[in-house]
Amino acid sequence: MIVLTCEQMKYAEKSANDNGLSYLEMMENAGRGCYGKIRENMSDSARKVCILCGKGNNGGDGLVVSRLFSLGGFDVSVVLACGEPVGDSAVEVYKKLDGSGCKVIDFKKDGSEAFDEIESSDVIVDAVFGTGFSGDVGGKIKELFEYVNSLKTSVFSP
Repeated sequence: MIVLTCEQMKYAEKSANDNGLSYLEMMENAGRGCYGKIRENMSDSARKVCILCGKGNNGGDGLVVSRLFSLGGFDVSVVLACGEPVGDSAVEVYKKLDGSGCKVIDFKKDGSEAFDEIESSDVIVDAVFGTGFSGDVGGKIKELFEYVNSLKTSVFSP
């Protein structure tokens, strides 16, 4: 396994983009890969999936995962942990959720509904922060992470 630093990952993504693979295609590929790995490792009895999404590219990866689980017949809820996506590619995949059957909850607006969805899920996917995150997690996001960590549910991360 090769582990890249944040700078190396940015360089690899820029190089791929410069050579014809768009950031949106990379996001779709990452989401598909993550979805496949989660499906390989989750219980056959799991039917309810909750994806926690940030507003950046990692959140966009999670939105792709959400759409794929929904297309696979799962009961899917998406918790927007930091509000709606802001990056071009993440916004594009967010638009694709329309009509997908995914339940979308804005954590900042309705934390109690988000906690209910998380608690009732068989699988949780953490797509809040990616390689570009720096700093401390505090406030409501820290509360969200502590809550998820207190549960006995399978948690995956792209």
